[in-house]
Amino acid sequence: MMKTALILGCGYVGSAFAKQALQQGYSVKAITRREESVVALREEGIEAEAFQVHEDDWHEFADTDVDLFLNCVGSTGNGIEGYRLSYVEGNRSVSRWANKREIRQAAIYTSSVGVYPDADGTWLEEGDAMASHDRSKMLLQAEKTFLQGLASFNAVVLRLGGIYGPGRHRLLDSLLREPVEDGSDSDYFLNLIRLEDICSAIWSIERLDSLKPGKIFNVVDDCPSRKSEMSQWLKNLDTFDRIEREAFLAKKSHRSLDTGRKPPNRRISNKALRNETSWQPLYPSYREGFKEFLDQL
Repeated sequence: MMKTALILGCGYVGSAFAKQALQQGYSVKAITRREESVVALREEGIEAEAFQVHEDDWHEFADTDVDLFLNCVGSTGNGIEGYRLSYVEGNRSVSRWANKREIRQAAIYTSSVGVYPDADGTWLEEGDAMASHDRSKMLLQAEKTFLQGLASFNAVVLRLGGIYGPGRHRLLDSLLREPVEDGSDSDYFLNLIRLEDICSAIWSIERLDSLKPGKIFNVVDDCPSRKSEMSQWLKNLDTFDRIEREAFLAKKSHRSLDTGRKPPNRRISNKALRNETSWQPLYPSYREGFKEFLDQL
């Protein structure tokens, strides 16, 4: 019998995972806000519709039991109100839908490492989350809403680091344009994760035979690194000359880096995910992840 997957939010991560699920033999239903995304997903053979996830209109479209449920909805924008609608109210709607359905394997919600406070460069684990500002408060409330609302299923929260990958490498672009010096005000640790490793983390949860409900895992690479270290590494690449750099920077890479505030300085551990699942990042540090883009020139 064909397995079924329901995916809420088909932006950068959701669309990539939806295509993988289809390739893995799943029947895939996808919900997204954007009509143009619906068209693109349907062209891939994915059943897709456009809805606002914080409303309940999508429940009728998703009126089926599923093997795998993934909520990776992004913010609607509009500041903290966008966080509340997309994440908190969205997961309340998810809870209402799940009360009438069966999720046979796993229910996964992608949250953010934005739940962690500034730690002056020290290591943080899953238990160190703190509502240190309005956004982190909303993120933690959304996680709690999801885990409580889907407590009867294998509900898991994945806290994603700074996402990059094909078509989305603005951090690399920024470092090439404006290198960061050691000790400068803009120097701090970054906790990154490539798109491919996010998808493999989701699959590592799907493959588990048993999992204690309510688990939370950080999804970051093995090597949190300072921006100044990344800048120096780029400078030392002998094969990357000025002409290649200009050609690379001319390519379009979507997704802005501007968060409206200076990011906190912290190193986030992925040990829990590595220890409790089969997951290992294909790109264990920015070196492997960035160099692949540079080698494609």
